[in-house]
Amino acid sequence: MRFAGYELDLDNEDIDYSREVIEPLRLSTDYSVWFRAFYGDTIGRSAGYSPLGLSDFAGLNVALTDAIGSDPLEALQR
Repeated sequence: MRFAGYELDLDNEDIDYSREVIEPLRLSTDYSVWFRAFYGDTIGRSAGYSPLGLSDFAGLNVALTDAIGSDPLEALQR
């Protein structure tokens, strides 16, 4: 996403909160959980899912935060 010009739009406090909410959900195999974690409550609600307490694109912002500073080619080789 960073290659496409997407920039973080959550502050550090919201990123940390989102990470805490998402972490215990990482092993879920339920598509609705992943959808809501990645896109957040607003889009999740519009798709008929109950909220998790996350900002818009929370999961995307957490992933982008984790990727910042890492070598993209190295990440692809993992």
